[in-house]
Amino acid sequence: MKAGWLDPFVIDKSGNFIIEASHSCDQIFRLNLSDEGTEYLLIENRQPIGFDFFLPQGGLAIWHIDEIASNVEGFPEQEGIPWPVNGKHYKVSLLQADGAYDLENRRNNGDEFDLFHKEGVDFLAPSVNFMEGPYPSTDSYQKIPARTGILIHQISHSAPSMSFSVNLMNELSSAFLGGNGASGTMFDILPVKDINIRKIYLNLAVDETVNVELWTRTGTHISFENKPWLWQRSVVVSVDGNGRGKKSCMDIENLPLNANTRYGFYLVLTKGRFRYTNGIAAGSVSVSNEDLTVYEGVGLTRPFGKVYQNRIWNGGIFYDVLSEDGERSGGRRLETTFDGGSGQDGVMFDVLPKHDLDMDGFDLHLIDSDTVCVHVYTKEGPFTGSENKRDDWILLAKMNVKGKGINVATKVLLDHSDVITLKKDKLQAFYIFIENGRGLRYTEGHGTGNPVRSDDNLTIFEGVGVASQFGSIFQSRVWNGALHYRIKKN
Repeated sequence: MKAGWLDPFVIDKSGNFIIEASHSCDQIFRLNLSDEGTEYLLIENRQPIGFDFFLPQGGLAIWHIDEIASNVEGFPEQEGIPWPVNGKHYKVSLLQADGAYDLENRRNNGDEFDLFHKEGVDFLAPSVNFMEGPYPSTDSYQKIPARTGILIHQISHSAPSMSFSVNLMNELSSAFLGGNGASGTMFDILPVKDINIRKIYLNLAVDETVNVELWTRTGTHISFENKPWLWQRSVVVSVDGNGRGKKSCMDIENLPLNANTRYGFYLVLTKGRFRYTNGIAAGSVSVSNEDLTVYEGVGLTRPFGKVYQNRIWNGGIFYDVLSEDGERSGGRRLETTFDGGSGQDGVMFDVLPKHDLDMDGFDLHLIDSDTVCVHVYTKEGPFTGSENKRDDWILLAKMNVKGKGINVATKVLLDHSDVITLKKDKLQAFYIFIENGRGLRYTEGHGTGNPVRSDDNLTIFEGVGVASQFGSIFQSRVWNGALHYRIKKN
């Protein structure tokens, strides 16, 4: 690279990537860790072919480059000043997937556990705490060690052509001051951008593995502390507790939140206690940044039990901001049109996937620029014959959405629990209804059931307009909008 033999592809946004084996092409990916461009990660696909014939195992080689490092070996549990703050780092360091640091300890010249692949270690994440690891990680250590928020994951099986995903995550954390605690904690989150939560860091009073449940609801938690039927259990995860004042990592992987929508969060342990801090008033701002705000909440006994008012959650949120076109990481988008010309309270249409897909959101053409209530119904098979039969449909989601008005796409991203799988070669019908607004815009078509738009993965067909809820039908209408989806991994 320094000799000018190849020009790496710089990854500057989240996405999915394909990389060919280095013996067959000069492909390499770069992730910058510093603004100066002197510290970065390099990713290449190394296979036991050609020059690399004697490699014990193929996979992704991930290198940490620090052009101004001391070039002295550094590794965890090094004597003296703790690593990584002791400044001891190779300028070119292979991040060994097994975390054994055999190269730095001069135990061998590399082994079958050093490269990343699905059969072994298939991800590289930020540390939970840069002083305690786990290592290796995507942390920066050029000046003051710091977490970068870069997650490299979904690494495929070792092969001449490999795939991987990158999430460039952001972090918002409160202080881990403790002072009080209970088995549950409840608070509100308000994102001002569409975000996807990947990890939550917790202040646990235990140093053993515990189960943590995350319950969510659209809207504030206030006045709903003891009403479990109005909450959705979104995630249950086993978490390795690191004890008081230390960050314990809860892997969420995929919890999308819509911009300008307030959410109630309820975290509860099956045993043990969270640590939190006494606050001033539930609903007061606890911590915020340009993307989201976390508010003071309450403590609770489990489950949905006694409430302790005015408690500040001790924790952190790792998330990625969704792109301006509404795509999630690895997401795709198929748009019909936004030509308008007509409209109604709702619209029905069919889609036909060419692969198994996860459909996780829509863009809508709303008349209103105020908040409206959007109902999303779905059913297997075509909508024809079910236009006025409420019992044929499943209510997939019901949410309040702030419209952007005519000729502008209004993004509606489904919550984690509402993401629907579309089966290959199976028609799926959708009915989108606006409850308390002036409705949707659509375009007059040429025949109900005609294909409108297709890509390599999906076809959207002409549908019908629907007055009121399951009311009068208007034939040959082209839904104005877009579907957001991801190709489902086997």
